[in-house]
Amino acid sequence: MNTAADWLGREYGPGDYVLYSRSYGSGSSQMLLAEVREVRDTTVIARVLKRSRSDYGPDTGLIDSRTGKSVYYSKIHEKDPAHYIHKVTGERVEDDKIFERDPDWNGPEWAAPYLRNHKDYERVPVTYWDYVVRGPSYTTFQIRDNITKVDKEYAEASISQESL
Repeated sequence: MNTAADWLGREYGPGDYVLYSRSYGSGSSQMLLAEVREVRDTTVIARVLKRSRSDYGPDTGLIDSRTGKSVYYSKIHEKDPAHYIHKVTGERVEDDKIFERDPDWNGPEWAAPYLRNHKDYERVPVTYWDYVVRGPSYTTFQIRDNITKVDKEYAEASISQESL
């Protein structure tokens, strides 16, 4: 079992809770509370339990229940891809065809009218095979200098609060 040390010298490994500060190029940052799953030579794989910013959606992903691995929204796991259905006629239009422009248009390409009025269509979301389920989301921390180990009591108390 591999372990690593946080910036304070405290050792952490699989099953431990950590805080991770993630920065973005736009100058914004986000704090993640996570449970360590695996420590590798230069990275840490962890399950995100809570984020300081909630606008990033749920911390779950699509998992292949046969293997336990993430499917990363791969098309090979789609039973029926997302598409559009005409509200009156029932015509099916694939996702990438709903905004097709008129090929016979003589003006500039960017000004060509759409072939279909997308307001007349209803979007049908993708359907996955039965073995694809929602499960915990794992992320890879590539910069280990930002990791701080926290005790279990802190982690459990933080999860029940609104903000991190």
